[in-house]
Amino acid sequence: MNTASPTIATHSGTFHADDVFGVGILMGVFPSHTLIRTRKQELIDAADFAVDVGGTWDAATGRFDHHQRGFDGARPAHEVDGITKPGVGYASAGLVWSAFGTAYVQAWAVAQGHSLNDEAVAEIVRSIDHSLVQYLDIVDTGQGDVSPGIFGLSSLIAQLNTHWLEERGMDGKTKAQLQETRFREAIAITRKFLDHAISKKL
Repeated sequence: MNTASPTIATHSGTFHADDVFGVGILMGVFPSHTLIRTRKQELIDAADFAVDVGGTWDAATGRFDHHQRGFDGARPAHEVDGITKPGVGYASAGLVWSAFGTAYVQAWAVAQGHSLNDEAVAEIVRSIDHSLVQYLDIVDTGQGDVSPGIFGLSSLIAQLNTHWLEERGMDGKTKAQLQETRFREAIAITRKFLDHAISKKL
């Protein structure tokens, strides 16, 4: 795996908050990277990281997909009033955050000139998962609808996808370029919210 300047792959076409978030985390941890959006398996296999595509979950090899048959990745079960409840199932946002949330918070702290010990970083990672990331997973996997209408980060990010009125008269290349632009806009917005949320945990 090339961690100096890795290639990050995710699927082309319509994006959702979980792939936007997962890719954004990796971009923050690896500022020198190449991003590709594709459905071509050979390009996905050749990438250092694959988010929400590829049919494999294996953090050790940079694979963060949750769509494969039999996937059962979830946060640990927990007790509420003496009753054991299953943990929230993972989508790609949670898979990437569980593997790289610590590195992202550490990179953010360095960039902001903050010095955080391991305990503080771990608490921020846990808190962000509890207050934000698990809800992205809940929406993406259909475990629940955490907010009505288009209110909520997942729904708002989805609004940035292109629609048929915009796409009229576009050839495939132009449409793909517009989708790429919107995807990067979605990442910038999501990371801005995330970074502010992290700063409020200090």
